[in-house]
Amino acid sequence: MILECIRQANLDALWGRESATVEATLQAVRQTVNLLGQIKTQPTYPPLGPYPVEDTVGYAIALAMLLKSREPGRYAPYQQFETIRKLRAGFSNVFMASLEGSSSLRTMEESKLNTI
Repeated sequence: MILECIRQANLDALWGRESATVEATLQAVRQTVNLLGQIKTQPTYPPLGPYPVEDTVGYAIALAMLLKSREPGRYAPYQQFETIRKLRAGFSNVFMASLEGSSSLRTMEESKLNTI
């Protein structure tokens, strides 16, 4: 069941973007590589992996939302997004009350001030 949910979350993440956005990103990356190639320089994109063998990006809450979506709803054989999104909101509220969350909020505010 966990592997099924992870597979579904991965597919949702991959296909959750507009194809035009994906194409524009690919075009921008190719353009950057070509431009920097003219001066024999490589782009400094951050590494895309490998990822650590732990949940650092919130898969647990995504899995909980997928499991909740499989439960029967009031008017359909599955739960509506408006119902399951409450799990995400609960996680978000707990995170923002935590030490890590309140620190990241402060950092985000500081970066806003630096751009003004």
